[in-house]
Amino acid sequence: MFALVAVTLIPTAVAGQSLDGIWRSQGYGFVFDVHGDEWKALEVTSTTCVAGFTATRSGGPAADREATFTIGGRRPIYIRRGGSNDHKVLHFDGAASDVRIDRLSRMPAVCDRLTANTPANNFEVFARTWAEHYISFDLKHVDWEKILAVTRQKVNAETSPSALFDMLAGMIQPFGDAHTSISAPAINKVFRGFRPDSVRAQGSALEVTDRAYGGRER
Repeated sequence: MFALVAVTLIPTAVAGQSLDGIWRSQGYGFVFDVHGDEWKALEVTSTTCVAGFTATRSGGPAADREATFTIGGRRPIYIRRGGSNDHKVLHFDGAASDVRIDRLSRMPAVCDRLTANTPANNFEVFARTWAEHYISFDLKHVDWEKILAVTRQKVNAETSPSALFDMLAGMIQPFGDAHTSISAPAINKVFRGFRPDSVRAQGSALEVTDRAYGGRER
């Protein structure tokens, strides 16, 4: 019995140790700092670094995963089985796809000092993140540099979170991309991108409905 217990415990310990360290996602702009039961995410661009979500280990190895962590006690993330010591596959529960993560020898230099929480810095975080990770610039034909130049002039130390949110939403609205959104729970604001043709179609549907029911309340 003792031998069987020992065999069961050894893989669990090794799996936990193999995750410890610094990891970077391919795409998405994440760097992860994993130590023991704690998982800390940083959102990183070439010039900015801000703290992201934190998660706590909530499960050990299983048939399809090496380890499970939970964000805020609610949303699980897990490492799929089959990766190597330096390359893993991460999955966010509910996501349509996986994220490859690669081990780094050290934290990126830009994260030696976290980007301060100011209106101007938050603008730069958003601007750099969009520039480095949005994939449809060639399809949308939007002059991003011009949008940045015009909007940056409006941001100052007195810009409120709500005003900054509206500026950021206005920056990406011209892309007409229904796969984009901005969420700011602290100020209860959400922006969801939309295709211009979908708005026209919705307007046509409302007109048809209005004619069919004579504008009467039902």
